[in-house]
Amino acid sequence: MQRFDYNRSPWKSNQTQSIRQLTFPIRRPEDASTTAHTGIRNLGNTCYMNAVVQLLTAINDFDEQLCATESRCPPSITGPTVLGAICKIITQTKSTQRSCPIDPSVLREAIRKRSSLFGGYNQQDAHEFFRVVLDWVEEDCKPACADGKLDPVANHFRFSVRHTWRCDGCSVETSGVEPFYDISMDVPHKEEPWTFSKLLTHFFQREQVEKTCEKCMCTTASVRHEIVTPPKVLVLHMKRFVPNVALQTYDKCFHPVRIDEQLDIGPVCAQQPEAPKLQAYMLHGIVCHVGSTATVGHYVADTKAADGTWTHFNDSIASKCTTRELQSDQRQRNVYLAVYAL
Repeated sequence: MQRFDYNRSPWKSNQTQSIRQLTFPIRRPEDASTTAHTGIRNLGNTCYMNAVVQLLTAINDFDEQLCATESRCPPSITGPTVLGAICKIITQTKSTQRSCPIDPSVLREAIRKRSSLFGGYNQQDAHEFFRVVLDWVEEDCKPACADGKLDPVANHFRFSVRHTWRCDGCSVETSGVEPFYDISMDVPHKEEPWTFSKLLTHFFQREQVEKTCEKCMCTTASVRHEIVTPPKVLVLHMKRFVPNVALQTYDKCFHPVRIDEQLDIGPVCAQQPEAPKLQAYMLHGIVCHVGSTATVGHYVADTKAADGTWTHFNDSIASKCTTRELQSDQRQRNVYLAVYAL
């Protein structure tokens, strides 16, 4: 069951790697004129926050429902909420009249009230921030969802995985269902081409575990995992920071993963005869961690607009990105988060 532990990547440094050392081609401000999209200003090691927010703004259905929910929430008496601050940025990113970078100070102030860890000036982990910001947004949505309506976060990101254990001694099966909001996948240390599709299949493969059977007291079992309620939005996290026990640190795994533009999760879903065939998920955005180690680095994002064009975001600088660039060796070796939607 190790694959199903919430293994959030560690971060132990407040340093951001020098921009001269980054492996991605850095776009200069004059390049930003080639796109109508707007970047987000870095407030001091907040690239992890900017990249995740840009990723969230690329999911139009979620953004619309989120802003509609926020409009039904009563005014906050304790200052800006994370929900309100994100909706403000969403509105600004959709504006075609804006030419200067977005100032995320209100969002960071709202975050500071919830957590000193993410409210300061230290670099943090983008996946860990993604998880907690969804928790905060979901909590902020509660006043508007008291009538039983599903909040936007649960409606788009939450899904269920069923685990079925078979005893090695007597073959008795037991099962349980667990809620998920994303999937954290190991990047195997094997010199072979990996794709998100192959990693997903690898993640859900049957495995041997220690589990005591109440019937025959056998202590081992096999377990299979399958998605029973697919999400509207599927978030994949590459666990690129690997513990180095000898050095008491974390090494970064640079094995390339090809970024599928379409993803079929049918093979890892529970078979339901009367259910319609699940459509392929389409890639809407990625976040890359650019840097040589787990203690030094920088986050950038690539997102797809409604018209199918791609934009590269390096904090305040936004520039066009081609699908060929999306499959560059640098991105395949540094992709950290990926968002797919139906």
